[in-house]
Amino acid sequence: MSRVLGKNHKQKNTQNLGTGECAVDVKERKNCCYSGISEKECQTKGCCFDSEYPGVPWCFHPLIKKALKTAMENKVFWLLTISLIVGLSNALLPPGECDVQPKARENCGYPGITEIECSARQCCFNSDAPDSPWCFKPVPVEGCPFLESGYFSL
Repeated sequence: MSRVLGKNHKQKNTQNLGTGECAVDVKERKNCCYSGISEKECQTKGCCFDSEYPGVPWCFHPLIKKALKTAMENKVFWLLTISLIVGLSNALLPPGECDVQPKARENCGYPGITEIECSARQCCFNSDAPDSPWCFKPVPVEGCPFLESGYFSL
C-alpha cells in the first residue's frame, strides 16, 4: 500500500533533529547522491537520509546548505561590486597623484570616511598613517592629461 502525500506534508526529521536541517518537504527534496546509496554513506557526505517515502530522493540536501549557499552568493556579489567600484574610482586618478607624504596631505574628507566615499570625491585614500588624513587631495602630476582637460575640479 503506497502513501499519498498531502501538499503541506513535511517529512519527519531523521537526522539533526534539533536543527531542522532535514525537515525538507518531500516534493522539494534535491538529490544529493546516486540512487541506492546507503544511509551511512549519504550522511557521511553531509546529506539527509529518509527512505520512508517511495518515488522521492532518499538521500537529499539539507535546508541549511541551501540557505548558506544563497547567503554566501549574496556576500560574494556585494564584495565583488564594492571592489569593482573602488577599483574603478581609483583608476580615474593617474599614477603618482596619491603618492603624498602623510604630513603633506590636504584633507578631502571627514573623520570616519570610507574608501568608497573618498573615491567618490575623486580623492586618495590611505589609512596607513593614523595621525594624518586618510582621505586627501591628490597632487597634480605635470603633463597629466586629466588635469589639463579640467577633468578634476578640486
